Amino acid sequence: MAVLTDAGWEKVVETAPGHVENVRTLIFDDLTDAQVTELRQITQKISSRLDPEHKLRSFGRTART
Repeated sequence: MAVLTDAGWEKVVETAPGHVENVRTLIFDDLTDAQVTELRQITQKISSRLDPEHKLRSFGRTART
């Protein structure tokens, strides 16, 4: 885990839209809905194995003020 400075968080916010677009283009655009569902199931299974106590599941999902 890492803790971001305010400047680091600002950089994340600044670059997020482009990152999301790249992920959509490179990973999701050519997948069917069924394949996206399979990918979600696979990543959930992997995540559960890596973080069995789900300590990181909600990490970083809180709004910043």
